[in-house]
Amino acid sequence: MTDSMQYKPSMVSRTKPNPISLIPLKAIKWSVDDEYNFLQITEIDNDIFDGIDLSESNLCIFGWDKEPKEFVKVYDLTKKINYPLIVDLKKEQFIDIEKRAYFRIRIFNKVTKAIIKDSKQFLMCSVSTSSSLLPMYIKPLGNQIASIEVDEEDGPSLYISSDFKTNKGSINPPKLKSIILKDPVFGCSFWPTAIKAILEKAIEQKNITLPWAQEWLQLVNDMSPSFLKYDGEYLVPEESEEKFKEALKIIVNIWIKKKGFDMNLIKKNDEGQL
Repeated sequence: MTDSMQYKPSMVSRTKPNPISLIPLKAIKWSVDDEYNFLQITEIDNDIFDGIDLSESNLCIFGWDKEPKEFVKVYDLTKKINYPLIVDLKKEQFIDIEKRAYFRIRIFNKVTKAIIKDSKQFLMCSVSTSSSLLPMYIKPLGNQIASIEVDEEDGPSLYISSDFKTNKGSINPPKLKSIILKDPVFGCSFWPTAIKAILEKAIEQKNITLPWAQEWLQLVNDMSPSFLKYDGEYLVPEESEEKFKEALKIIVNIWIKKKGFDMNLIKKNDEGQL
């Protein structure tokens, strides 16, 4: 693998020449495993290096969360890039993520540290949830399987326990994730409260026009168009915010039926598995 160097994040994040070229998101292929041990950059389109003096430039992976925690890995572009570029998140002390975590790919001048090319930020979540309305992360929750947190700027995230254990053993995050997504007991108990909390935040006047809120309201509208209407470009309650909140029980029940949690719970009960 290409030798990487350690820099303080500020050394490549604050000095910006004009103009800075944008690295297209599609030019970068990447993944994060479900346990958030490693961020891997599996491919970078060679076209992004066109017109750059590689002898004077470095590539870096810059990551951060809202605590804030930061990491930066720097690669010398005079040497061949051997993929994947792997960031050991635990080794970088990038654990117990607060809110959401992001990363960028940057190319900067070795001497001045001025940024030459920069990507937009990537939401650092596992590949299986990267396009989801509800990105999943892991954090210490003890024997609470999961929790929902709604950031008014970024929207909701689901956190899975990284330290679920008893004196008879432990359950790792991938197994807990399977329970969260498939177990009907969990589905009929945890998810109604979680969905209700998310939609109550989404419908608030201060949040309703934000992209994440509109995405969640679009989900509701796709399931049942009787609760919302368009006011210009935005979905808003058909009647009032209070009326919408009163209808959340109905909306949540529609969601449970759509996911099949209720029927699977009945099936489990009939088979004597409860």
